[in-house]
Parts: sequence; C-alpha cells; structure tokens
Amino acid sequence: MANFLKFKVTEKIGDGYFGVGGLGAYRAGDVFFCTGEQAQRWIKLEDISAGFIEPMGEDTGDAWSENIRKFIDSRPGFHDNTLPVSVFSLSATATPDTQGTDLAGGMTISRRVAVDKFLVNHTTASGGAVAPVIFASAGHPVTDDATNVVLYDASSAAYFVAASNTVTAAIGGNAWAVGDMILIGYPEKFASAMWAMTAASTGTAAVEAILHWNGSEWVEFADFIDLTQELLAGPTLARAGVDTNTRMVWSYKSVDWKKGGPAGSPCDPNSYYVAVKLTAGGLASLAGAIPRPVLDTPLAWFSLGTATNAPEAVALDIAGTVSDKSSGAVVLPMTNTSYLYIGAPQVFSTLNVDMSANVNSITATLSAAYWNGRTWATVAITDGTANSGATFGKDGAIVLSSLPFDWIAAPAGPELGLVPPATLSGKKLYWIRLKVSATLTTTTEVTALTIAPPTNTWVEFNAYPNSFVEAGEPIKLFVNDEDSTADGVEVKVVAMDV
Repeated sequence: MANFLKFKVTEKIGDGYFGVGGLGAYRAGDVFFCTGEQAQRWIKLEDISAGFIEPMGEDTGDAWSENIRKFIDSRPGFHDNTLPVSVFSLSATATPDTQGTDLAGGMTISRRVAVDKFLVNHTTASGGAVAPVIFASAGHPVTDDATNVVLYDASSAAYFVAASNTVTAAIGGNAWAVGDMILIGYPEKFASAMWAMTAASTGTAAVEAILHWNGSEWVEFADFIDLTQELLAGPTLARAGVDTNTRMVWSYKSVDWKKGGPAGSPCDPNSYYVAVKLTAGGLASLAGAIPRPVLDTPLAWFSLGTATNAPEAVALDIAGTVSDKSSGAVVLPMTNTSYLYIGAPQVFSTLNVDMSANVNSITATLSAAYWNGRTWATVAITDGTANSGATFGKDGAIVLSSLPFDWIAAPAGPELGLVPPATLSGKKLYWIRLKVSATLTTTTEVTALTIAPPTNTWVEFNAYPNSFVEAGEPIKLFVNDEDSTADGVEVKVVAMDV
C-alpha cells in the first residue's frame, strides 16, 4: 500500500491559485501528494464536494484504493460512504437491438458521486469474438453540431473545411492516407464524438491517435476507444447503416487543451479541437459521415467477447532467464522446468491460443497455477490446444475449470518467483503460470493470445480516472456491438459519495 495520497486541483478554480493549508498553493491541473495525516489536517471535504479538488488515488497509480477510501471514510459524516451498488439487468434477444441502443436511461443519483468501477456478470457466454461491447456514460448523450470540421492532408500540409461538416471518401480530391487528420471543433471541451454515416467506409484505415491542441502543437490523449469499428482493432468508420451511438471516445479533458488550432488553419480561435489521425488504407465508400460532439461524460467500456483483449503481460522463464513476450509472436522452447506467465488487469477464465504452423508434436501435458498473494496454487484446466497428447499442438482455448476465490492481483516481482525485465508491465495483474510436463518442439510458436472474462461471476472493469457523476444525472449503458447469444448480463456500478 502506498504511503501518499494523490489529489488534483480542477479547472473550476479558474486562472488563479488554490491554497491547500500547509501543503502549498496550486494552479488548475496541478497534482499534489500528501500523507494521510496531512490530508486529514488540510484537505477540506467541502472543497472536494464542490469540485475544486479531485481525489486521484495514490502515488502508485490512478486507482481508488483502500487507503484513499479510509481517508474519506474517517472524516466526520463520511463513514462507510460507499453507496449501495446500483444494478442494471440486461438480457439479449433473438433479434439484437440496433447498435448503440440506450439500455439504461432511468437510473439517476441524487448527489454527486465518483464512479470507482463496474462489476459485470453474464450467465451465457458470448458467441462473438469481442461482442457485446458495452459503453457507459453519465448525463444525457446530447449531440450538437460542431463549430466546423477541418480536414488536414499530411502529404501537402493543406487544410480543407468540410462542406456541411461532412466527411467523405476523399480529402481535397485525393484518397485518405497515413497521417491525414479529421479536426472536430466545439466551443466547449468534449470527451467523445458520435458519427452518423449514410455509407460506412470499406477502406482499411484505422485511428492511429486522437489528439488535442495545446496552443503550440497536437498532443495525444493518453487513451481512446474507437467504437465506429465493426471489430475492435479493425478499420475505422466501418459500421454499416446509420447508428445511434457510433462513437470515438477519449474520456479525459486535458488541462492543457487550448482553443484554436495551428497557425494558418481554418480552425475557429474560440473552439476546442480534437484531431483524429488516420493510418494508411483510406476511407473508401465513406459518405455522409458527420461527427457531432456528445455532451455526456464517458465512464467506461467493457467487452464480454471470447477474444476480449490481449493480456497486459506475457513473460517466459527459460532456465531462470525471464523475457518479455507481451508483444508479437512467442516461441516456446519450453522444458519441464520452464514457465509461461500470463498477467491481466481483470480475472479471466479463458486463454485463447492461436498457433503458427510451428506447433508442438511431442507428447506433453499442460498444467496451471494462479497467484493467491502468498504462493502459486494449482488450478484445474481444460487444454484445448492438446493434439493427440501434445499440448500447444493446435489452436485452442485453455479454460480454467473454476475461478479461484482467492486470486490476487500483484505486480511481477521476486515474490512471484521471477525477476521481471524492465520492459514488462509493472501494474498489479492477475497471474496464471503455465508449465509443461516435457520438453516441447523447440520451434513451437504462439502467434496470438487473448483472454475472455468468465461467466456466472462478477468481473471488475475500472472506470476512467476522475469519473464524476453530477447530482441528478443519469448513468446510461449502450450496446455498441451486439451479440444475440450473450444472455443474463448484469452490470453493477460501484460509486462513492464526494
């Protein structure tokens, strides 16, 4: 547990300084740290509730932790102030709802809260690779017209104002290319943009980054999700038909985001702009595509598909030498003393394994263990990669027979039995350790690993940092990629009074 609490001064204070007792004076956007004792002495609850100061977590990360909850709970009137969990029950139908249908529009909270996380459970597994993808937001998803939409051709460094704010398959008479950007302006900062399209793109361009203007250059938002794709990591603006919630979301309104745009551009000096930067592949067939800023607050997104995400960390231990295999293919010259470590930010029940043509042909069985905070404990698995007794002999799924109740998240380190390379993720992760009973074919190669959440158990998905819901605002859920086979989906929102 960290020793220091982390807070941020918000833009609500304006351009001046905000004094925090003996800790000092800070400007909007400043992040400061203090001990629990200092926080008790100088952090005023009314400053938090009024929105001048936002609790950010601890010095090790952005998560709301037990330590910061203890700080808030120990203050007069804030004891046990985690709100009762609010539940939304969702059931798929034989005919899925239109993409983007609002599934929960009536749940409101009468006071300002900070959303900590979402708990998601489903009784019937999804049949889709990544579906259903569910997006959560606070407030009313009102869309508004952009100030203007500006198109930037990177090859010629030329700007074009999109007629009627409409983006098409061409920019300045040419096909879209790598580095080209779509600039969307609005008088206020906004955290997502919804797209209405007459005809979706059949090109292969994806979104490389979403950026904001800081007064002198374009700066990438730390993270974003492109919900205009038919498949996660697929081409952008590719959804067929006119969808009601086809969005690009960047979640966080950066303090250094300034009005206007580059000198010589047709950007309005009184509007904030985001730039959607594209990869190669073009936006073929795109027509009638209009981006409109959405005036709600993104909270989180989560997928219940059979191939939800790549693991956060993959490490291979061969004779005590640990290598980071988190990106790209993994060659497995494993013996019965080797280990393959898989780490993910949430619990998972399935590890999907895609093999190259180089499969293992030697008879060997696979076993697994999980980290329970003290030791590696054995967990039974069904090995779908076994081919005539040879594990990693074909594509397949490694499935945990039951989800361990004492599975604990931890960073990679000596307590787990390995010295991690510097490039390996340092986050707290849920770890599975795989071991083989005999030496594998030396060229055995895994091309991709993905994880899927379990059914009939609650899985945690963290909310975006600083996910505050104002009094009276609804919390809404949207389906962005439906799947008729998923069923019994429940979502619980864990929120704290502030």
